Amino acid sequence: MTTIHTQTFTLPYKMKYWKCNLCNIELPDDELATIRKQRHKEFHIDESIGTHKRRRNWTFGEVEYVLT
Repeated sequence: MTTIHTQTFTLPYKMKYWKCNLCNIELPDDELATIRKQRHKEFHIDESIGTHKRRRNWTFGEVEYVLT
């Protein structure tokens, strides 16, 4: 009688991320994703417009997220 041994391999779970179109940061797609996306969207607002604050050295514009 011949016995055949088999192994079970589990593939690692690949977490999904939300990627910002302005700076390519990746935010995890979890229960806090909505909060993280909103806070990151505020990061790309130019605070120098209409205030006396200095212009920060990063990209400003409309943030769009892509689920990867």
